[in-house]
This record gives sequence, C-alpha cells and structure tokens, in this order.
Amino acid sequence: IKTPWVLSGGVANWNYRGMEGKPVCVEVYSPGDEVELFLNETSLGKKMIENPFTCKVEYEVPYVAGALRAVSYQAGSSIGETVLETPADNYHLSACVEEKMPELIYIEISCKDEHGIVYQTCEETVQIEVEGALESWLGSGNPKPDNNYTDMETKLWNGRALLVVRKESEEDKVSISISGNKESITMIL
Repeated sequence: IKTPWVLSGGVANWNYRGMEGKPVCVEVYSPGDEVELFLNETSLGKKMIENPFTCKVEYEVPYVAGALRAVSYQAGSSIGETVLETPADNYHLSACVEEKMPELIYIEISCKDEHGIVYQTCEETVQIEVEGALESWLGSGNPKPDNNYTDMETKLWNGRALLVVRKESEEDKVSISISGNKESITMIL
C-alpha cells in the first residue's frame, strides 16, 4: 500500500563496501522545492520536488566511497544541506553523554571511526553494567528488537543504542561499564 505515511526502508548511510560501482537508490527528503546531490563534490544534478506531500526526490547513484551531500533549495536559495560520509575501515565503541539532567542521563553508544563518523552497518552486541542508579533502560531504536528495554544487553541498530540512567539525586555518582565485542568503556557520572 502506498500512502504519504509509509516510508521506505532507507537509512541515512553511505557505506556499501563491496558494492563499488553498483547502483544505489538515494532518497532525499527536503522541505524545499528543489534538491541538488553531490558525490565527492561532483554535482549529480538538481531535481524538483514534484509531490509536496512526500517532500522527496530520488537519485540512482553508482556507489563510490566518500561523501554524499544534498543541498535543499527554496525559490533558488539554499536553505540547508546534509552530508553522509563513508566511515574508515576500522571502528571503535564510543559512549557520549547526550544530555544530563538532575536525575536523568542520556548516553549514546555507537560504533565510530577515528573521524567520529558513525559506522551505520555495525550491529555489535553491547552489555551494560550500571551501579548506583535507581533504574536504567537500554534501547537501539530497532522497531523489532530481540530484547526488552530493561535488559542490559542489546544489538546496536544503525550503529547506535541509547542508555538512559535515572539517579536518585543530582549529587549521586553512577558507574557505567559498556562492553562490546572488541573493547570496554567505563564512565563515572
């Protein structure tokens, strides 16, 4: 069924190793009326957004590692852009506090290369140990996960997961250990 509320299975990713030279369908969603797509700074042309309900244009692009940049235009003026980059071959497990509130801490767990680019195809399983917290929840954004958000083990989805920790008070210290296939991270917050 095709309706304006059904999205494709596309993901924000430009990492298709082993598919060099093969066509990739690229969907660009934009609030503007026109989009220009660049592959490694070479323009692949501008396209008008023909259906204002989908706000989407599609390109078929032969895969080449590098940077894919989309520029959105409204009445000829640039109103925004976004870039997807191919990550380097090796990645490492990363944990970063996204937001820290008096009683809640949001920690993004991801696989990143040495330049900080998220390795979207990473599906590493991570195990979490939390000490000193009232509650903690772990999720990956996967719409069909194999586990519950109260389990302290999950498989990264699109290279990411989110840990939410609830403390009793702002002064409490929480110890967090994150273990993956290749490495571990310890945080004291």
